[in-house]
Amino acid sequence: MLHTLAAPVTPEKITGFQRIALHENFVVTPNLNMIQQVRVIILDGDGQPLVNRIVNDPTLTAQQRKDALERYGDKLIDKTTEGAFIDPKTGKIVEAGTEGAIPQRDYFQAITIGQIRAMGIEITDDTPFSTLLYAMIGNEISNIDKRGDL
Repeated sequence: MLHTLAAPVTPEKITGFQRIALHENFVVTPNLNMIQQVRVIILDGDGQPLVNRIVNDPTLTAQQRKDALERYGDKLIDKTTEGAFIDPKTGKIVEAGTEGAIPQRDYFQAITIGQIRAMGIEITDDTPFSTLLYAMIGNEISNIDKRGDL
């Protein structure tokens, strides 16, 4: 399974288990809002998906396996720009009605090459567009994690 957009994220709050986030989907809707879907995977002590251990453990009963998969299985998280507002000075999501806030959709549509460079991406005339898109998607996975939404 090839995932080029993967990033470690904060440990699971209750157990402290390490986790990784994988980009699943990025959709632009007809009204130009965006939806990002992220798969969050809990890792075992060896850094492997805990689900693999659960599925391959012959000592578990069917019910134990089912319960463990419900507890530790991959989680799909969907985030949308629709209805979300940003403080354009900080890039942080804020409540609707916050002074100076703009729709998150408008914020994303106004991101400049300079702001992408500020993310640490070196850009030349030969930089593929896909590199820029992937940088933005990866950056947003980090932002979602920082907000505690993963």
